[in-house]
Amino acid sequence: MTQEIVINSEADIQVSVPSNDFDVNYREDSGVRVEFGPPGITDRTTAFGRLLVAADDAEEARDTLGLSVITDVQPLDQELTAIAGLPSAADKVPYFTGDGTAALADFTAAGRALVDDASAAAQLTTLGVTAAAQTVLDDTTVAAMRATLGADPLRLFRCISADATGADSSTAQPWFPATGGVTLAANKTHRFEGFLHLSRSAGTTSHTTSLLFAGTAVISSIRYHAVVNGGGATMEAGLNGAGSATTAFAITGASTDAAEQVIVKISGVVRNTTGGTFIPQFKYSAAPGGAPSVKANSFFELVELGADTLTTVGTWS
Repeated sequence: MTQEIVINSEADIQVSVPSNDFDVNYREDSGVRVEFGPPGITDRTTAFGRLLVAADDAEEARDTLGLSVITDVQPLDQELTAIAGLPSAADKVPYFTGDGTAALADFTAAGRALVDDASAAAQLTTLGVTAAAQTVLDDTTVAAMRATLGADPLRLFRCISADATGADSSTAQPWFPATGGVTLAANKTHRFEGFLHLSRSAGTTSHTTSLLFAGTAVISSIRYHAVVNGGGATMEAGLNGAGSATTAFAITGASTDAAEQVIVKISGVVRNTTGGTFIPQFKYSAAPGGAPSVKANSFFELVELGADTLTTVGTWS
C-alpha cells in the first residue's frame, strides 16, 4: 500500500495505515514530526537527515557524513577478516599462517612474563637462571668461562697406547704417525711438555735426529728445553739443550747403530697469533735404513695459559 502525505505547514500529523509498506515524500524543508501507525513508530527528520536518507549509495552517504574510507573507515582487508574470524580464547594470540589466513597460538602467562621483560638479563631472571650462571653466560669465550668458574685451564693432550710405526725417511714426520697434530685457537700462549721414545732395530746409515714443529698456526715465538738420551742397546747420556725456533734442532750426534734408542723429554712455551694446527715432529738427516717405532706412552701436552701477549697468571706483582 502506498500513501502520499502532503505537508504544507509545521504541524503534528498522525496517520494510521494498515501495513508498513508505504512511501513518504517530504515537500517541506522545515522539520516536521510524522507518526505512522501502529502507535510507537516515530521518525524525526531534518534537512540533513533527509539528505542522508536520500543518498543513492554508500559512497554518497559517507560523503554526506564527511567520512573518508582512508582516514575514518577501515577498508575491507583479507588479513583483518582472517583475524576477525578467529574465536577469542584465554592465553591465545593470533598469527598468520599464509596469505589471508590466520590461526591461534598458545600464549601462556609464563610466555607473557618473559616477553614483557625489558632486557636479556631480566629474561634470564624470569627463567630462573641464577646470578652465578648469568655471569658464565655473559662470557664470550670458553677460556673466559673457565676463568669465571675457576676451572683448570684447557689441556690438549695426546698419548699413544701402543707402539706406532714411523717412516724410514729423511723427511719430517709427526711424533704420532696416525694423528699427528692439534688445533690451537688464535692469539694464545701455551705451556707444553712431551716425552718421545724412538726405537729402531735395523739400518746403519749415518744420521742425526732433530726435533721441529710444523702446522698452519702462525707461531710468534717458541722456546723449549730438551733432555735427550740415546745410543744402542745401552743408553748413553745425550743432549741437554734449548731450542728457540720451530725449525729442525739436532738432538743427537751422527749414529750408525742398527739398534738405536732415542728418548726425548722436552718442556717449553709457545705463542701463536693466527690459529691453526700445531704438529710436533722429528726428522732424520738421512734415512737410517730401518723404520722407527714410536713407543707406547709417548705423549705431548699443551696447557693454554692465556693470550699470546701473556706475562703473568695469578697474583704476581
